Amino acid sequence: MTDPISRLSAVLPDALDETIDATYERRRDADLDRITSTPRAAVAHRTGRRYARPSFMILAAGAATAAIVAGATLIPGADGGEPRTSASTLATADAKQFLLASANIAAAAPATEGKYWHVRERYFEPVVKKGFTATVAVTRDEWFSTNRARIVNHQRPVVSFPTPADRQAWRRLGSPSLVPKAATVDYPKAADTLRVFGNPSYPAWRDVPADPAELERLVRRLQANPGDGDYRGHLFSLTAHALTQPAPPRVRAELFRMLARTGGIKVLQGARDRLGRVGTALYHRADSPPGNLQWMIIEPRRARLLALEEGGRLGDPANYASVYEAAEWTAELGAPVGRVTRVRD
Repeated sequence: MTDPISRLSAVLPDALDETIDATYERRRDADLDRITSTPRAAVAHRTGRRYARPSFMILAAGAATAAIVAGATLIPGADGGEPRTSASTLATADAKQFLLASANIAAAAPATEGKYWHVRERYFEPVVKKGFTATVAVTRDEWFSTNRARIVNHQRPVVSFPTPADRQAWRRLGSPSLVPKAATVDYPKAADTLRVFGNPSYPAWRDVPADPAELERLVRRLQANPGDGDYRGHLFSLTAHALTQPAPPRVRAELFRMLARTGGIKVLQGARDRLGRVGTALYHRADSPPGNLQWMIIEPRRARLLALEEGGRLGDPANYASVYEAAEWTAELGAPVGRVTRVRD
């Protein structure tokens, strides 16, 4: 669901220490106040293509979904694997109900338009080096329109270590930097980026059919490797992606329904993303890559995406994770940061 973030090869200043972590914690409190006071959604997983994912804000809707899965009791696996259900609850049945209720909420949300779609996404990536392990978190801002794009990478870096021994080993190696400096890439004449997965050869979200049969044909056509058998994983990723795109509400709703019909999805209540926000997690065990758990955390009252993770149990530091701090229409491009590279098509 979240592809591995491109390996961070540059270096942080030698002075990096707990000061950066503390600064970000203070910034995060302010960010959370802003996020929770404004209805927002966010983009889905990194695709590996040049353009990242333009997003669509899902506005406020009813709160009925919050109680749909109230009867589910999930217990994290003792081995750190996927949670197990209590004997009295079928998690997959609850997931189906949750998805169908989310479809109704998505269908009722109004479509909005603007000049640029802005997404702020915070990535968390495990880094394994000789002698130590760490987790790197960086923020990425993206602005998209039908003819222009701007991406600002590697902002607000924070490096954390699972144990004091890992931190000490990093220091013994000279505190090597793990994050490139913030930099901006401009696409002043980019092809239309407001398309499925930001791919100019794919349809614009406004043109994606809401008819169930036509939409299913399109979903299967977009599957990169139809022979790998992981249709559910492909649909899971595409559904998460569509939640934050300028897709017609009926399209987002029908993708929820398709996922409910596919089966094999389970649910976990009270799930927290890495910013501490609480939502309902949908998850399944992927066929590709084999054995990985793929997680989608949704804020249930508005059926909006909060976070994606891939790896082991939810919150495992070894997982690749993305959380979405902002997704909104704006009239202006954000200011560039750091070195600026301009790419012309």
